[in-house]
Amino acid sequence: MSISVKGRAAAAEENRRFGLYVAVVGVLTALSRLLGMVREMLTSRIFGTSPEQSAFVFAFMVPNLFRKLFGEGALVSAFVPVFRECVERGDMEEPRKLASSVAGLVVCILGVLVMLVIAGVSAAIPYTSAHAGTLRLIRIMIPYALFICSAALLSGVLNSFSRFGSSSFAQNILNIMWIGALLAILLCYPGADMFSKTVIVAWTVLAAGIAQCLFLAVMVRRSGFGFRLSLSGWFRGNAGVVARNMLCGAFGAGVIQINLLLDNMLAFYAADWAPAAISYAERLVYLPLGIIATAFSIVIVNPLTSAFVRCDSREANRVFAGSATAVIAVMMPLSAFIVMFAEELVSFVYSGAEFNEDSVVRVSRALMFYAPGLLVFSMNKLVTPWFHARKDVRTPMIVAVCMVALNLALNCLFVFTLPAEWK
Repeated sequence: MSISVKGRAAAAEENRRFGLYVAVVGVLTALSRLLGMVREMLTSRIFGTSPEQSAFVFAFMVPNLFRKLFGEGALVSAFVPVFRECVERGDMEEPRKLASSVAGLVVCILGVLVMLVIAGVSAAIPYTSAHAGTLRLIRIMIPYALFICSAALLSGVLNSFSRFGSSSFAQNILNIMWIGALLAILLCYPGADMFSKTVIVAWTVLAAGIAQCLFLAVMVRRSGFGFRLSLSGWFRGNAGVVARNMLCGAFGAGVIQINLLLDNMLAFYAADWAPAAISYAERLVYLPLGIIATAFSIVIVNPLTSAFVRCDSREANRVFAGSATAVIAVMMPLSAFIVMFAEELVSFVYSGAEFNEDSVVRVSRALMFYAPGLLVFSMNKLVTPWFHARKDVRTPMIVAVCMVALNLALNCLFVFTLPAEWK
């Protein structure tokens, strides 16, 4: 009887902590999304759906490609479960060696890739006129990939120790600095040409990546878990497991990101305003997705990993089912609301200055088609950590490749068959 009472008390305490962690991540992520919305409101009034804004959106996708490949996607999903399992054993020496080896591997790989991209873009600029501006923006922002992926690794370390506050707050740094740059443009450089304004924003993005990485490095050091870059042991022991899973995950993430690049190329083909319109719609969808689904997806990794380490499938099922129920209860009515009031939402958030009635119509159409996907986007954020907690990166990769093929086929079909304003 006493054991049963103690078990229920322990479960209640575990649920309380889980709920608290979700609330902390949710609130800080909500702050980030709200700041992002302010950022987009300012962006819409300065740039509208101009070709320069589309060029910036496309250029920013390149460092984000690396971020998805080696940062928040493949790296974190491969690193955190293995690192958390090492932490569960109680000896901090093995986690420290693991973090050092993985950090060294990531910095070396990304450092080389960033230098290759800069060299390739610099060589291509003199031979193109139509996309020279986009290439110049890529050259400025590509080092952001190195810093933001390093920041993702540091966030993974903090999350493994259930220090979700610091890692969740760090994502606000980009938005704060970006908003500052946009306000500076409005106040100090209102008469500058559009491209010069995008260059200011591009340099701000790079500076924000550096600031975010430094902030998280300080937070990791203050947590008492210091480590340094290691140039050895990359493919041995636990580091080898992370490296293999990261490469497998990077392949799946790479297919998805390459597909997104192709999406934007097709969007450019459809109309020069299309990438910008799609980007504005995505921001509105990411607001609830980030507040609810992302919070659960970050917090759920630790209890799932701990349950699988103990071979406790019942606990893993309980954690997943509770999270899925909460997400479904919020996302289903929210999707319906966004579909019904898409144009009103877009008009309220973005209208003004360069963002005219045509822009409202175009963005609201994109938003209407995104909204029904909110539920499945959210569930994907819960299902994927389930596999990653079991160190299974192969299954999500196979599913991602199949869905990318379908998505690309449908994109090509609709871009070449739908009316101009619906492509």
